[in-house]
Amino acid sequence: MDKKLFPALCALLLVVTLTTGALPVRASTTASAPTDLTSCADWPKTPEISSECAILMEAKTGSILYAKNADETCYPASITKIMTALLTLENCSLDETVTFSYRATHDLEAGSTHIARTEGEELSVEDCLYAVLLASANEVAQALAEHVSGSIEDFADLMNEKAQELGCENTHFTNPTGLNDEDHLTTCLDMAIITRAAVQNPTYLQIGSTLSYTIPVTNKNDEEHPIAMKHKLVRDGADHYDGAVTGKTGYTTLAGNTLVTYAVREDMELICVIMKSDGTHYEDTVSLLDYGFDNFTMYQLCEADTSPVDAETAQSFAVLKEAVIAEDEWLVLPSTLDFSLLDTSLEVTGEETGTVATVSYRYDGTEVGSAALTVTAAETTAADRENGETGEAQTSADESTGNDGWLARLRGGLARLRSRLESLPILSSFRTLPQVQNHPWLFWALPLVVLVLLILIILLLFSLRGGGGSRSRRRPRSRRRRHSSYGYVDSGRRGSRRRKSNNKYKMKL
Repeated sequence: MDKKLFPALCALLLVVTLTTGALPVRASTTASAPTDLTSCADWPKTPEISSECAILMEAKTGSILYAKNADETCYPASITKIMTALLTLENCSLDETVTFSYRATHDLEAGSTHIARTEGEELSVEDCLYAVLLASANEVAQALAEHVSGSIEDFADLMNEKAQELGCENTHFTNPTGLNDEDHLTTCLDMAIITRAAVQNPTYLQIGSTLSYTIPVTNKNDEEHPIAMKHKLVRDGADHYDGAVTGKTGYTTLAGNTLVTYAVREDMELICVIMKSDGTHYEDTVSLLDYGFDNFTMYQLCEADTSPVDAETAQSFAVLKEAVIAEDEWLVLPSTLDFSLLDTSLEVTGEETGTVATVSYRYDGTEVGSAALTVTAAETTAADRENGETGEAQTSADESTGNDGWLARLRGGLARLRSRLESLPILSSFRTLPQVQNHPWLFWALPLVVLVLLILIILLLFSLRGGGGSRSRRRPRSRRRRHSSYGYVDSGRRGSRRRKSNNKYKMKL
């Protein structure tokens, strides 16, 4: 390599190193992981519960407010049927007819819950869903599985694919019922994720919140069959919990008591999952729901954060001038923590419409939530028109002011460079450190030190390269070669030696 090119290549490498990652990053299309807030400072005192595993999640935000062994694998029992109902709704219409097979009605554990359906009997998908979610009928769950996928095994594969799609990391289903199987496992966290997806389906909520239902007469049964909600906190009575909307009970000899509850008060939506419980599942659920409703506050971010983009950043990225936080973006915080104490950071996606940026919120270095900044097509057109007018005005100003215009462009370029540097993942995480927040000058001091060290290393390498090259003679330029079908010969000046032919037969040329 020519030593004159060496410093240029090193400089290019330095520029790539500094700018890679500073370019706009496109937003991920995968499901976002739940935000664990339990490690935040100034957290409310948590209640004591007896069940071995539990979680409390806010459904709008996916924020985890309480966790006890939430990643420990457990047998879920009949709360499995939440996934069964969700997949049925996603793959069937309510008026489809389900025909019960011999296996669906006979391949059951002794003493398992059922509504006495027989082989060849027909029910609508809608009737089946009521029987599964209210009465926890196991033969109906198996009939739905066969109707959706053709077999119970294929439906279990579909359940696992859906769990993975939702972001469940420790779930493996083997059946649609939750009946005893040593390989049928999940966690409180994964069940909260599955329940969060289910309650976003309006039909699931409608069916799952019904207190009573009557299964109609069928081709095999001349009598109606009334069923009722089993969940004590949802149904009417002395045990009803204010705000409880839907849920699912479960019990097997392997699982013990399991319970899922979805409750809503005002703007807050809570999901509580209890597993490995020995009869305290309702008591523990009430304690956790009270903890959530009494100690936390919901913030609608479009109202709480009225200026998510500062003027300097908006000047660097014109599309952000029209960006707003959508009305369905929320944040949950302890009631003792003021929203104004949060730190924010911005990540630009590079899009011109839709989600153009994401703003993240942190407290004491811990991320507590995020929101998408969106721009509609009409807003983008207005922004482009404004930018065009601004550009024309700026050009005229530059022509009239001369050096002032040049300085303005320089300041704008430096602002854009600063914004891109601040969007580097390593710098963004560095900025959240408590020491940097107390001494902001450290945010620029460390990168500057790294830059100086890189320059010194490049100069050292260049000096070593230059010293070795001064003792070697420069080779003459390569002579032009005349190619033939058997090899090549040198066509340089007279007297030059012929190069060997590539011809393996050593023919004379």
